[in-house]
Amino acid sequence: MNPIKQGHEGTASTWDPERWRYPQGKDGAPLFEDLAPLLSGGFTPPEPEVFTRDDGRALFYKGAVNCLFGESEAGKSWIAVAAVAEVLKAGGKAIYFDADENTAGALASRLSRMGVPDDVIVNPHRCLISQVEDREQLPFLVNACRSFRPDIAVIDAVGRIMSLMGADSNRPDDYSRVHLQVFSAVKRSGAAVVLVDHPPKNKEKAALGASGTIAKRNNIDGSYLHVTLEDGHAYTRGQGGASWITVQKDRHGQVRAYCPTDDKEPTAARFVMRESEDGMIGFELHAPATGQRSPAERADPNLVERLAAHPDLDNLTARDARSFLGCRMDKVSPALREAKAIARDLTTKPRDVTAGVTPLPTPGEGNGVTERDGLGADASSENSMEAPNVVGLLKDEGAA
Repeated sequence: MNPIKQGHEGTASTWDPERWRYPQGKDGAPLFEDLAPLLSGGFTPPEPEVFTRDDGRALFYKGAVNCLFGESEAGKSWIAVAAVAEVLKAGGKAIYFDADENTAGALASRLSRMGVPDDVIVNPHRCLISQVEDREQLPFLVNACRSFRPDIAVIDAVGRIMSLMGADSNRPDDYSRVHLQVFSAVKRSGAAVVLVDHPPKNKEKAALGASGTIAKRNNIDGSYLHVTLEDGHAYTRGQGGASWITVQKDRHGQVRAYCPTDDKEPTAARFVMRESEDGMIGFELHAPATGQRSPAERADPNLVERLAAHPDLDNLTARDARSFLGCRMDKVSPALREAKAIARDLTTKPRDVTAGVTPLPTPGEGNGVTERDGLGADASSENSMEAPNVVGLLKDEGAA
């Protein structure tokens, strides 16, 4: 007999699913999920709905915590404000938690210059901006979000929220506590929560994600996007700027699915912002072109050349290559991958057996060669060499 089933025989059931699903009442969060509605129509993975590329695909998931991280002045806050502007212009609602001292005036000005009507910006039923200055505000802001039910909620920046909560960004337990109490609590409003964060100062650790504990990355249940400034396109007043957005983590796979390559950190979009003479700001979010490599995956050609000359390239590990090149691992890996790919192409490409062979000159082309040199069709027998009659020789040998 099944020992699990046997343990339940002869016992009266006291289990009341409805009572335990809502122990705090119907207004509280359910303790257990109701699975029937999830399966009735067949489960489909969530699709990102907020901040849309020019091909119609979006970057942020609603009801989930997403993140933009990158170096200072890489364009993270500009991208976050642009996402808010897109939502507001489409008739949606947005809330911006400003803990990074951007100031409400500057944020409102950016939204206005991006084409959001002023009557929308000042409408408390559509747009809210909070200057977060102490931890006592945070529970009220979380509850306000649940009542307001925004389409997007930007929290800028994670480090300042951690500090207000008396938490250490380098401790997994501290981060997980703040994530649960603040970031996950806000997502229960149904909003696409967009965290703005910074990478660590150590370049190799920066390649792994935002500063502090790996718990930051592990707790993301939406998209985790790396923002890098495009070379020569820094954000400047009166001009604009450009950034690359790449995918480091995508819980549901619906952002990565529409990236053009199988890079470890593929390109999700290119963000371009332009400022006109009258101060108005235009922006585009371009889908990457077919085969377009992520900036993080592009190899330094000088490093590739040095690795290509290594006598044991086929067996070279990333650690060996790092010792050989003497540079950071985030530079070594793409260079080693490209050098090995080039080497494979060279060994698998069919060899041209005529390469390097000089063709015989043709008579009468001004090269001094005549038919008397034995190269013409009617060359004399003294200058020509007839091929032996192989068939005749074989017949004679068989007769013998």
